[in-house]
Amino acid sequence: MVPGGASAVRATLVDSGQEQASAFYDTRFVPGGWYPVLPVLVSAVAAARLRRKAVADHVRENSAWLAERDLRGVYRVILSIASVEAVASRLGGLSMRYFDFGSAKARSLGRCAAEWDRTGIPAALGPWFNWCTEGFVPVALRMAGARSVEVRAAAPVADGTSHGVATVRLHFDIRWT
Repeated sequence: MVPGGASAVRATLVDSGQEQASAFYDTRFVPGGWYPVLPVLVSAVAAARLRRKAVADHVRENSAWLAERDLRGVYRVILSIASVEAVASRLGGLSMRYFDFGSAKARSLGRCAAEWDRTGIPAALGPWFNWCTEGFVPVALRMAGARSVEVRAAAPVADGTSHGVATVRLHFDIRWT
């Protein structure tokens, strides 16, 4: 996706004075491992620049790719659930397997509709988290059998602090056919 791959992103980070974020690329990544999220955010900006794309578009596309990869691999059991509705109700909780902060709550709104709330999200990650959801969820629900998926992410709303960090609440309205 990124011309020059991870090496080009790392070089861009170094060139822009983000050496600490570039060191993230020395990490040996394993499925299910826990890693700091802030270098991912900084890397997304560098990767988008290399792709000559808006950061939001890059993050959505990368999240769609991640959904394809993970839902055919380590999380394929999620798709074995009987209905699209059941998958939609569990995806908010699945995001908790990627992030060790905040909480998730999903509500069914009847046939072909659900809403989620994510609370306790560090404020600096709010827009990025919205873009991730907008990229991941449509792929996941289509893989579960939905034909058309629409995800509407509301603007982050302040909801307090956690460990001295300002947090936000994110709300998602999800519809499909």
